[in-house]
Amino acid sequence: FTATGDATPGPHATSHVTGGTDVIPDAVTGGSSGLMTGTDAQFVRVNGETKEGAQEKADAAQQAAEGYADEKIAAHSADNASLTTKGHVQLSNSVTSTSEALAATPKAVKTAMDRADAAFQSASDGKTAIANAVNAKGVTASPADSFPTLATKIGQIKTETPITAGNQFVYIDAEEINKTTTTYSKAREVLISKAGTYRVSFFLKGTGVIQEYGKIYVNGQPKGTERSSYSSIGAVFTEDITIPQNSTIEIWLRATLENHPAYLKDFKIGVDTGISFVKRL
Repeated sequence: FTATGDATPGPHATSHVTGGTDVIPDAVTGGSSGLMTGTDAQFVRVNGETKEGAQEKADAAQQAAEGYADEKIAAHSADNASLTTKGHVQLSNSVTSTSEALAATPKAVKTAMDRADAAFQSASDGKTAIANAVNAKGVTASPADSFPTLATKIGQIKTETPITAGNQFVYIDAEEINKTTTTYSKAREVLISKAGTYRVSFFLKGTGVIQEYGKIYVNGQPKGTERSSYSSIGAVFTEDITIPQNSTIEIWLRATLENHPAYLKDFKIGVDTGISFVKRL
């Protein structure tokens, strides 16, 4: 029944729920109001949370998370890297530092590589020069040889005592020869295979009428002091001459007048040892 006026309504709750005659729909989120479902009632009355309570818990959780993150970041910022520990490092362009805490930049690595490449090229050029020098001494060598191998081959080079001038004559030509040309012309020539300093001696004379001249040449070029003799008795001239290996020592003569020749004999080559390495040409 329905109460009117000041009358008290009679019991009618069951008419508004499921199965009743005047059912009130459940409330819809964001829509019309209505009745709670049993699940909603359980949440509100037993398991539920007020909006304020939920916000308070959310704020507390956020603060805890931020505090934890700040703590970890601060701890991480204080950790420097080492040989055994991960951490922060400082970059460095140095290529001479011995630090174990700094990290090399690409620029430092490139500088070091450029220097290493230059050192490698220098060593390679040096090996080539050494190999060429060893080959020139009659021992076979290659730039591809290791330095210890090159050192061994250098030790295989035969060294000889330097040739020095002396009075042990390894070449004597006593035959007399004369020249009548008024310009220098070659009278005698010998080939010497070894480099060194040699004592050159020769006898020069004229006809007793006018000066006649003689001079030592090496490889076709004037080398010694010009000598002269007026007398038909003549004189011996001696001079020490330094030459490279496989060179010729020559005596050239010049007459003042064509009908008064210059005479040469007793052409000698002397050293301080008795080894013979002189060949007449």
